[in-house]
Amino acid sequence: MLNHYLTALKPQQTATIANLHPETGLNHRLQALGFRVGQNVVMLRKAWFAGPVHVRVGMTEVILRRQEASKIEVVNITNLVSVDAARKPKITTLINS
Repeated sequence: MLNHYLTALKPQQTATIANLHPETGLNHRLQALGFRVGQNVVMLRKAWFAGPVHVRVGMTEVILRRQEASKIEVVNITNLVSVDAARKPKITTLINS
């Protein structure tokens, strides 16, 4: 099984936290923010180059340095369907022959 980390997610992808690998102090801080094993996380935005990532865990939005995000192991990566796209009616054209 391949190990995927939070930094591997693309915007609008969701995953489940499988493991946390940071040092003790950061681990406590992340858990206080809601980063726990089994919790779903959504990648909202990624900055260019090695910039920070903007994620949502539960009802909390957090911006993490990539170095910190690379220590959060995730599984079950899926793409989110945009609410607007899901509700948007399909347009069909009827052609009379």
